[in-house]
Amino acid sequence: MDFFGVESETHRNEKPERPPRVSRSITTITSASAPAQPHPLITPILPINHHRPPLESSAKLLCSFRSYPAGIAKMAKDPRVVDDEDHDEQGASPKELLFAACRSNNTDLLTEVLSQFSQEPPADPSAEPSGSKEDEGSTETPLSKFLNESRDSLGRMALHVAAKYGNPEILDMLLDQEGLEVDPESLMEGDTPLHVAAQHTSEDSEVGGYLIHLLVDAGADPRIKNKGLQKPLDLVDPGCAEIRTYLQEAEAEIEQEARQEAAQRAFDADIARQTKHGGDIIIDDLDEAGSGPASDSE
Repeated sequence: MDFFGVESETHRNEKPERPPRVSRSITTITSASAPAQPHPLITPILPINHHRPPLESSAKLLCSFRSYPAGIAKMAKDPRVVDDEDHDEQGASPKELLFAACRSNNTDLLTEVLSQFSQEPPADPSAEPSGSKEDEGSTETPLSKFLNESRDSLGRMALHVAAKYGNPEILDMLLDQEGLEVDPESLMEGDTPLHVAAQHTSEDSEVGGYLIHLLVDAGADPRIKNKGLQKPLDLVDPGCAEIRTYLQEAEAEIEQEARQEAAQRAFDADIARQTKHGGDIIIDDLDEAGSGPASDSE
């Protein structure tokens, strides 16, 4: 306005000056040349593919899975998968293939694994042939050693796994191998394969009963107790009366055979003791005769 209160045209066109706008962001004010730095309390937004592995490592991971047969990829961290230090980079080890066959009821795969080991005892050139049957039976073959020493990550043997998954064909093939231990105990529960077969009756009574018959016919002992002080009979499904009766009869038969063997051993020991006592008398007589005159010794 002018001195007389009249607003001139120049003042009407002028706009009032606005105060400078204050930034309310937390970022610090920097020069135009330097890039803006984020506040230390704010996590910067990264690209979506920031945490993706490189393409090369992804390709290696895919190739490692394809190199294993189906169901036994170790990188899947399945508790049933075998941890074998002797694993071959080009495929699964014989122990891995053994347990894979026991789980999947793959008889062809089991035949392939068993064919890799000799069923003949290793020849020892330093040992002299004795010809006794006892020495021949105690010789361990490479195949029996492989089967008796192979355990999975849960401490189970091949017989345990075959009974666990209800595969009587695999179980029958394993039991046909000479020198195989019929009553190995698992490391965790102390179960024998007969314990595992008895537990399978809760899932399938027909298959479980068949597994029990195969094991008992092969010489499995139904009197063995696991770490829980349970016999296989205690683990059979209560509804399987015939199977429970079969195990009770098998126990009674084994007990009777054990008593007969114990009586026979006691009789043989008594005979040997009497024979040894008679021999001692003869030796004592000869010693006394030898200490006398020469004419008496003759």
